[in-house]
Amino acid sequence: MNSLTQFKKISILPSLIAIVVVALASPTVARADAVTDWNAIASTAIVTNAGQPPPVSVLHFAMVQGAVYDAVNAIDRGHQPYLVQPNANPTDSKEAAAATAAFRVLVGFDNLAGLFPAQLPTWQPVYNAYIASLPDNPPGSRAAGIAIGETTARAMLIARQNDGRFGPPPPLYLPAPGIWRPTPPNFANDPAPWVGNVRPFLVPRPAPPTRRTSTRSRSSAHSQAQLERRTRPMLRSSGRTMPPRFITGSFARWPPARTWTSSRTLACLRWRTWRGLTP
Repeated sequence: MNSLTQFKKISILPSLIAIVVVALASPTVARADAVTDWNAIASTAIVTNAGQPPPVSVLHFAMVQGAVYDAVNAIDRGHQPYLVQPNANPTDSKEAAAATAAFRVLVGFDNLAGLFPAQLPTWQPVYNAYIASLPDNPPGSRAAGIAIGETTARAMLIARQNDGRFGPPPPLYLPAPGIWRPTPPNFANDPAPWVGNVRPFLVPRPAPPTRRTSTRSRSSAHSQAQLERRTRPMLRSSGRTMPPRFITGSFARWPPARTWTSSRTLACLRWRTWRGLTP
């Protein structure tokens, strides 16, 4: 790394930290990007204020960012919508749309609960200051962006109603070799066992596994073993094969907790956007 590149990286980091601090602490919000500004605010609302652990917080980050994606995409029309594509003009404010979508998913509406209605007094002044600082050029573009963000936030909140969050957990497998169980020293249980029943954001729910004694299971295992014997020299050693087998085969519940689904939702949407593809 040359000295100029290193200097640039070092000089940029304090600026990014300052942006987040000012965005959260000052009523006059300094903006770098509406999406990242409100992702930082969502992080404070979800993780710091609500104290949600990773298996739960990633679901709510996905809801916030999914609504933000639809709001911005409704204006630039560059990609396939996730849930809705409200009518919009190219001159409508993307910043107002993104901020409103995130804000409304977090706190909700008068007639539709958001993720954290009790945090409305905290985030209403921040949102008001943020919107007031946005340019309204051409006139009416800011109000149009607000309407678009409200539409996509409402669509997300409605779509995720009764999706399994905070509901009953999946049934436990009976104790057996290879089935997960609490481990010492704390013997702690899964903090969010219901995550296994949450409706996925993008990936379809897989079918339950077949019994190991079934003809289909034996045939599948035989085919997999043949494939592994042919490809193992190219892919990995047997020692590197065992840990994934242990991890993927030791879930106590089915379907396994889809912690990855919601976090990959945002990653997938961003990657495909960068590549110029539809989500």
